[in-house]
Amino acid sequence: MAPSNTVVVHELAVDSDYRGQRNAKSCLASALENRTESSIVLGVYERAEDARSDC
Repeated sequence: MAPSNTVVVHELAVDSDYRGQRNAKSCLASALENRTESSIVLGVYERAEDARSDC
């Protein structure tokens, strides 16, 4: 994974009322759909078990 070919998302927060509805995935997909990079790194907090399991 070359750093010049990687998008890094440090943080993405979803309000608790909207979690579990695939909003974060949709947001990331929309933000990245026109990017040329082939790798994505998403920083996930240790407590965010749902987010980690989707990666």
